[in-house]
Amino acid sequence: GYLGVEGTITITGGEVTAEGGYYGAGIGGGAKCAGGTIEITGGEVTATGGDLGAGIGGGYEGAGGTITIKNNPTIIATKGTDATDIGSGAYISATTTLKNESGTNNRSSAEKSRAPSAD
Repeated sequence: GYLGVEGTITITGGEVTAEGGYYGAGIGGGAKCAGGTIEITGGEVTATGGDLGAGIGGGYEGAGGTITIKNNPTIIATKGTDATDIGSGAYISATTTLKNESGTNNRSSAEKSRAPSAD
């Protein structure tokens, strides 16, 4: 929530679709709130940040927190304006700890949809 306390979010499987509200992350913090501790260990996760919120992580002016990804879940994270797909919300200079323990590269929706160049 707005100016709230960081919490812990754990997703272990299933199909999860989340959309951030006004200034909130899709999964994570609200306005001026960090993402806290987020662990995704399975399933299919689609997260869309609200205006100025990360897809997964911090809301507007909120740090991303600590985000751990394990066991190769499918993740599509889409940022709100000026935020990051996975990490901090807009208008904050903060460090996000992203631990990818899957052994593969999880990519944002923008990277997945980018066509290769014809060079």
